[in-house]
Formats: sequence, C-alpha cells, structure tokens
Amino acid sequence: MTMKLPTDNRPLVRDPDLANALEAELAPYSGDKLKKAQDAIRRVRQSALQGPFGTVFGAYRTAIEQAVKEKP
Repeated sequence: MTMKLPTDNRPLVRDPDLANALEAELAPYSGDKLKKAQDAIRRVRQSALQGPFGTVFGAYRTAIEQAVKEKP
C-alpha cells in the first residue's frame, strides 16, 4: 500500500490511529488535490493542536475538505 500521508523528514503524525484515519481521508486523492490535502495536514500539524482524538481528527478532516474543495 502506498502511503499518502506526508512525512517531510519525520512522520508528521505519530499517533498510529490518527495516521491510519488520515491515510483513509487521503486515499481518494491524487495529483494536485493530494498535494493540497497534504499541505493542509502540514498546516494543522504546525498549529500544534491538542485535544481528544475526535477534535484533532475533525480539524484535519475539515482542513483537507477545505483544501480540496473546488472553487466555483
């Protein structure tokens, strides 16, 4: 299986459950949309967001959805 989660020089997401959930979110994307989604993950990671799994995953999911949304 090809991993789509960005790594840079080290894994950006260390929690294996969160990493698996984000891989599933990235699975349908390729090309420019994948790059936008990966950039969104980097932005959320840099924000140092902390909290329960649902809150953190929700922030990543929302960022990915907004990043790949087609502009009208």
